[in-house]
Amino acid sequence: MSKAGEKTHFAWTGQWSAEEQSFFCIGRNITAQRQLEQFKQELMEMVSHDLRTPLTSIRTGMELILEGTCGELNDKAINKLNSMNSNVSSLVRLVNDLLDLHKSEAGSLTVLKETIAIEPVINNSIHAVRALADKKNISIITTCHVETMIADADRLEQVLCNFLGNAVKFSPDGGEIKIEVNESPADIEFKVCDKGRGVPPHMAEAIFERFRQADPDNAIERKGTGLGLAIAKAIVLAHDGTIGVSPNENGGSIFWFKIPQ
Repeated sequence: MSKAGEKTHFAWTGQWSAEEQSFFCIGRNITAQRQLEQFKQELMEMVSHDLRTPLTSIRTGMELILEGTCGELNDKAINKLNSMNSNVSSLVRLVNDLLDLHKSEAGSLTVLKETIAIEPVINNSIHAVRALADKKNISIITTCHVETMIADADRLEQVLCNFLGNAVKFSPDGGEIKIEVNESPADIEFKVCDKGRGVPPHMAEAIFERFRQADPDNAIERKGTGLGLAIAKAIVLAHDGTIGVSPNENGGSIFWFKIPQ
């Protein structure tokens, strides 16, 4: 307790001094750190309840209107609602990213490991980026030599969606993206290969850190949060796997991750 009656937190370390033949302790005041952790916890609870829930309701409502539940819409109204729905979906993804980042930092990001079929994971991930890929006339080619694996299907989709979203975003119009899944005795490897601008070698590890981007001055990257790859890394590590990026021989990048068998 402080003199003002407030609870004070200390971290203690002990050390033996051979020279003085005595044991001494050092106390470090970590009250501010504990208060910051409490603030972060309260903020995440607020984000989860006060932001995600209403945003999800708004998105669901707009989707129902677009389906015609409130009557026929003209083209102008449809375009406006699609734009609004897209913006709300972006906010929902940001909120989910913040929550996942908080979980990974707190060591509470969980994965449900079970035997899953790989093809649906790939198909669902492609479906998530299909609209943007079609808009840029980008083809996505899949080569999968593995049928099943032990992993969390939803979390793997999250990683693949991030890889594919980045690949589509930075690929030129009319480009091609390849998804490859291969198996070795030790692990199963996923690759997303694009022909975009690539990742500078000195950024190959840094881009998997939170709020880091290969080129933050680039207008396209400024639209991102810099959280997606950090969360992808946390998910792969929760599977005891590895993740990285390599240069593509024909230009562009190969984002990959490996999940042990």
